[in-house]
Parts: sequence; structure tokens; C-alpha cells
Amino acid sequence: MAQIKIHRDGSVETLCGTQDIGGGARTVVQLHTSRLLKYLPLGKITVRIGDSSYGSSGASAGSSTTRGVEWEVKRAVSSVLKTLFEEVASKLDADVSGLELLEGGKIRAAQTTLILGGGVRTPSGHHHEPCFPGGRPGFTVGGYR
Repeated sequence: MAQIKIHRDGSVETLCGTQDIGGGARTVVQLHTSRLLKYLPLGKITVRIGDSSYGSSGASAGSSTTRGVEWEVKRAVSSVLKTLFEEVASKLDADVSGLELLEGGKIRAAQTTLILGGGVRTPSGHHHEPCFPGGRPGFTVGGYR
């Protein structure tokens, strides 16, 4: 199981119970998280692995670890995006189906763009300072097997 934490400043933590036995699991988890979040900059993603409190993970077995963590991260990102989109839709009084994840950690709803950790930009160019859905300091959603 992997978990994703999105923080108020737009940074992301990916937590995964897998072990790194020299196969580059941290790098793989970071790259998958970035790719699945539409290429969120790698500098905004912190990876924490190898702790049983993050939940069980597949076996650490060389190259098969890569495939296992890919699916775990994909499930976690899917879950966190669903929750994030529901929060954003509620805050912007928009329909969830009209939201779109944009490259670099932005979410578009019609003519409004929410920038995680950076605020909201409206069509008139008005910028509201750091805004996070629901005013919450961030949240965690896990992906489940």
C-alpha cells in the first residue's frame, strides 16, 4: 500500500512500505508520483519508504519491486486526486467532472486555475494567495490493494 500526502505548500509526500535493496525504489516511486501528477516537479516530491507504519508492500525482489510500487503509487495517486477534485469542486462550486489536472500541480475548473500551494487565478487574472481546498492544511489518502 502506498499513501500520498499533499501539503498546503503544494509539496507531496509518497509513503510506501517497500524496501530499497539497491534497485532504486526511491527513485522509481518519485518518478511515478511525478508522472501520475502530470509531471509535478521532482523537487516538490519527498519519498519515504521502508517503514511498516506505511502499510504492507510487495516483496523487494529486484526489478519486480519496480512494477509492484508502480501499481501501489498509481492507486494512491488515483485516490488522492479523487479526494482533491471533490474538495476543489466544493470550494469553487464546480462539477467534479469539469476539473482537469494540468502539468506542474495545477487544477483547472472552467476558467479558474487552482495552483497547489500557490493560490487561485481567475480569468480576470485576479490571484488569491495560498489556497488549499477546504482551507485544510493538507490531507492523506491511501491507495489500497
